[in-house]
Amino acid sequence: QTLLPYLSRTTLQYLEYGVFDSFGDIPKARKAAVKLEKLGVVVIGQLVQLRPGVLLSYNFITDEIYQLMSDRLSKAGLRFGLNLPHWNRAHPSAPPLYA
Repeated sequence: QTLLPYLSRTTLQYLEYGVFDSFGDIPKARKAAVKLEKLGVVVIGQLVQLRPGVLLSYNFITDEIYQLMSDRLSKAGLRFGLNLPHWNRAHPSAPPLYA
């Protein structure tokens, strides 16, 4: 089962946006966005595949930064922990979403 067909065409476009480009204007999230990109999470489509627990395990993602990012994603119809198996830029370190 995939969520990809259920995302609107506009929402699908957000998957290709850069992480820093999407959060660089939020002072508290800027450094986290840079660090995520250094880890290889460079586009939103990769970021939203990460589970909340994985993100919060990074010492640079505080609860506040997580919430700021989550709020921004929700405005685009996205959230953390999405299952996007057919999207072609899956992040290799994203944990499986179902076992």
